Amino acid sequence: MENIFVCPECGGVLSEGAEAYICASGGHTWPVREGVPCFNYEDIYWNDLPREKMTELIEIGRREGWRTVYHDHLRKIYPKSELGIIGDERRSDWVYLTDVDDESVCLDLGCGWGAVAVGLAERCGQVYAMDATWERLRMLVLRKEQEHIDNLHPVYGGTNLSFPFRRDSFDLISLVGVLEWIPQWKKDMHPWACHIHALKKLHGHLKDNGSIYIAIENRTGYNYIMGRKDHNGVRFVSLMPRPLADVVSRISTGSGYRTYQYTFMGYRKLLKLAGFTDIRFYITVPNYRDPYVYLPMDSPEAARYFIDELFDTFTLISPERKKEYAVEYAAAKAALKVGSIFPLWRLLKWITPGFSIIARKK
Repeated sequence: MENIFVCPECGGVLSEGAEAYICASGGHTWPVREGVPCFNYEDIYWNDLPREKMTELIEIGRREGWRTVYHDHLRKIYPKSELGIIGDERRSDWVYLTDVDDESVCLDLGCGWGAVAVGLAERCGQVYAMDATWERLRMLVLRKEQEHIDNLHPVYGGTNLSFPFRRDSFDLISLVGVLEWIPQWKKDMHPWACHIHALKKLHGHLKDNGSIYIAIENRTGYNYIMGRKDHNGVRFVSLMPRPLADVVSRISTGSGYRTYQYTFMGYRKLLKLAGFTDIRFYITVPNYRDPYVYLPMDSPEAARYFIDELFDTFTLISPERKKEYAVEYAAAKAALKVGSIFPLWRLLKWITPGFSIIARKK
């Protein structure tokens, strides 16, 4: 397999050793830890579980297997939807909206527990899964080894927006629930500028005609309108003008507002400024983290078909699932009644909770 790594510090060619990658140009050394190339600048722990608990689960996974951790331990900790986010590779079904094949090379940036990366590995030739939290990545390594996923390559890195890959390396780059957090990695830049900077860098790592996939919240989603807390734990800040959101966040949390989300117009502008074309939006139901249906955003026919033929299939799912999405379902059902009088599908792209976005490098 071709070595696609370069030094994230100077861009120099790296020579691969048993214990490290060594940069011939700048003399930088990047260790290999438990078989994983390490390009992180700092130790970051980003997870719902305490670090001690994750360490305990990793040890259980080594002794008894990844599936034991998932079914016997995580199932007691997380509700069903969160459990699916951790382990269900169907979260990568959006890949069938792209043109990748078994020769494609892909990067899942901010892979977390690795469900999306595992799903991509079933469809693509080689998949690099990069995350800045070692413990989550280590759990993915266990899954890779125990399920013999030979074309999946975990990489430890991503902090400081330093990506250790050659230009023109990937046919597909995915960011699922990642883009909004990127300004937290580069606090010396304004969030908008940081997003453009990161997307331009990722644009450079794509091959010609390669695609980027972004799954993310909608700034004006009805869930935020109904009072769902933003990423910083404050209600309604995504709906506010940015300066006001920053003031409210500083008063409420002691930190400014940096986890910017946008409307479809904002995302389109970001991607165009970063050099992307052929930008397609999909409305994900019930949300981008746990997608059930992908609706082309500007297709009234698709929206009507979903409303007329698919919406009521929600009643066929498990009682636990119904309970979990009871508020969303009730709100949507009420909207449909009004929508039978007014063409509310035109508002769908403004109030949907999130988007799946595919854009191309040309």
